Amino acid sequence: MAVDVGLQHSTKYNDWAPFMLIEGVKNPYTFKPRFEPDQEVQMKFYVPSDGNIALTVTGYADGEKISRSYVEPVPGWTATGNGNLIKRTTSIGQIQDRQDYNDGSYIRRVRWATSYIGTNSEDNIPWRNSQTYDYCSMPRSKVEVDYVHGGEETDSIFLD
Repeated sequence: MAVDVGLQHSTKYNDWAPFMLIEGVKNPYTFKPRFEPDQEVQMKFYVPSDGNIALTVTGYADGEKISRSYVEPVPGWTATGNGNLIKRTTSIGQIQDRQDYNDGSYIRRVRWATSYIGTNSEDNIPWRNSQTYDYCSMPRSKVEVDYVHGGEETDSIFLD
C-alpha cells in the first residue's frame, strides 16, 4: 500500500503539521502539535512492526523543543524492509486533473540532509546516489534542485 508521510505547510497559520496519507483511507491523518516555520526539523520514518508505519518528528512547537511519534496500521509493510519502497519528495499539492503551474504558489529551500536508510537504527547507512532515482512530475523550469549527493539536496518550487 502506498503511504505519504511528512510535514504539510499551512499558509494560514505559517506552520507545519505532521501528516500521513495511506492508500485506501479516505482522508489523510494530520497530527498535533504543529511545528514552527524556519527551523530544522528531524523526521524519522520507520516500520516498527509488520503492518505498522511510524513517523517521529523532532523540532520546535509553541517555543518548546519536542519529539512526537505517530503510528498507524498499513497492511503489507514489513519491519525487515522486504518489499518496502521509500521515496523522498518535495511537493506542492494541486487538485487532480486541474494542475495550474502558474498559480503563484511556491516553496523555498526545503533541505534534505543527513538522510539514512536501513532496517534499524544500528545498521542504517547514508542514503547513497545509487539508491536515488530522479523524477519530476512538473515542468523542470518550475523546480530548482541544489543536489549535493543522494542524502542531501535543497529543493525549491515556483509556480509563478
